[in-house]
Amino acid sequence: ATSSNHSVDEQLKNTDTHLIDLVTNEIITQGPPVDWNDIAGLDLVKAVIKEEVLWPVLRSDAFSGLTALPRSILLFGPRGTGKTLLGRCIASQLGATFFKIAGSGLVAKWLGEAEKIIHASFLVARCRQPSVIFVSDIDMLLSSQVNEEHSPVSRMRTEFLMQLDTVLISAEDQIVVICATSKPEEIDESLRRYFMKRLLIPLPDSTARHQIIVQLLSQHNYCLNDKEFALLVQRTEGFSGLDVAHLCQEAVVGPLHAMPATDLSAIMPSQLRP
Repeated sequence: ATSSNHSVDEQLKNTDTHLIDLVTNEIITQGPPVDWNDIAGLDLVKAVIKEEVLWPVLRSDAFSGLTALPRSILLFGPRGTGKTLLGRCIASQLGATFFKIAGSGLVAKWLGEAEKIIHASFLVARCRQPSVIFVSDIDMLLSSQVNEEHSPVSRMRTEFLMQLDTVLISAEDQIVVICATSKPEEIDESLRRYFMKRLLIPLPDSTARHQIIVQLLSQHNYCLNDKEFALLVQRTEGFSGLDVAHLCQEAVVGPLHAMPATDLSAIMPSQLRP
């Protein structure tokens, strides 16, 4: 382990400080810890993650004889269903550094430096273990449509898969790589084997939608009775968790929009109508 750490330190010294700063300031994500109770529904998904992802890391002594522990996870499902929140929750439960890389950002914002940023992210992750590396829109890197061998996206893919391979074969690294997509069908079939666990994150059912609405509105003054709550839950069928959150936000600011602008500066929050 010591020689491994020494090797990482040497690589860090030889890495452009601009890249290290970029990873530290833009990819490492700080935020309040996320608890399982912050995520509505998804009971089966939570159970699988706890048993097959968290425990092998938290109790590595009990799993030391096992190989192929799931250090790479693919979360797939519609947008706005809580995939990023799940990633943050896993990091919180592990007490891990959370690295958030947007596949779309790599392609659009950092195309010229993307493969170097991927390399630097994994390097910093080894220094900041335990680490969770979360990559959204992974289909943009692993699409079956990427054909040109030396295209920028192809080079990004090669670097990412090489780094992921290193994580998967390491007996020492406490790194979990979580990738998310709303377009799993676009991921090259031959590359799906890199994900040891693939979990569907569906749209929230009625119980989960009710939980989301209660969580969000409980922080504000509202006047819905049980019947109105049930109707709201029913009418949001097909909404993602993010859609429900946006709806609640619109409802919360509704009283503000209804007030004359001259009154806004003087009114207290408790004086607003529900």
